[in-house]
Amino acid sequence: GKLLGSAFAAAALALSAAPPAKAQNNVLRVVPQTDVKVLDSHVVSVQVTKIFALMVQDTLFAWDYKLGPKPQMVENWAASSDKLSWTFTLRPGLKFHDGSPVTSKDVIASIERWSKRDVIGQRLATYTAGWSAGDDRTFTLKLKEPYGFVEFSLGSAGGQMPVIFRENDAKTDP
Repeated sequence: GKLLGSAFAAAALALSAAPPAKAQNNVLRVVPQTDVKVLDSHVVSVQVTKIFALMVQDTLFAWDYKLGPKPQMVENWAASSDKLSWTFTLRPGLKFHDGSPVTSKDVIASIERWSKRDVIGQRLATYTAGWSAGDDRTFTLKLKEPYGFVEFSLGSAGGQMPVIFRENDAKTDP
């Protein structure tokens, strides 16, 4: 017991005295469990497509380990006192892979497309009176009646993911 404790203490001391590892310029190559056949996460809900989507796209919110929604692309948001109007502002500097800025129009087109296929999106759509863009970073969701799962829905990871596409891509048939 005492010898083993001394060995652990010596190992801990040696590790704590070791210099920090230097960052290396290595390429991480990942082989998914299957081929990615569909890149559109609004169309399918297979895991390999979701993994791909989260490597190249983002969502307005994401679920934490307790399934609580946390902001991703959203910088701030607020609901009106009657909970019928939700205003969101995107984080500054968001860009697509081609360098074009992410705008409110991209978000609205993407969420409307997603909500035609996904169960959670369809549920949100039944409460939705409309979406509108205020400016390039600000958009508003108007509801017909209060719905307590707005942020949760916009961070959905259960079915098709509400990732944000460029407006022209989001206007394709879901």
